[in-house]
Amino acid sequence: MASSSEQESFLSIYRNTSLSIFSRQSWDSKTASRVGEKLGFRLKEIGVNNIYVDLNEELSRPIHYRKRVLPLFDSVKRVGIEVDGAEKLGEIGPVKKCLGC
Repeated sequence: MASSSEQESFLSIYRNTSLSIFSRQSWDSKTASRVGEKLGFRLKEIGVNNIYVDLNEELSRPIHYRKRVLPLFDSVKRVGIEVDGAEKLGEIGPVKKCLGC
């Protein structure tokens, strides 16, 4: 199991970078999948088997941000980490390549 400081540091990094990393030029589904895969492997390495997504916080974000984060959560799930709360985010519809997002 990860220490509380590792969990807190993960959360603070995610919160501090979650909006800034979504630049239109660099963040796409391929990048999100790769980051999610690396994140999933790191979480397994430190002993984290599940994470919780605050659905209210994620649903408060604009839809174009939510669409961009879905591939990240899907990649984390594929690695074997349980992602609680991400199911509802998938209900916004399929992720499509968005040229104007």
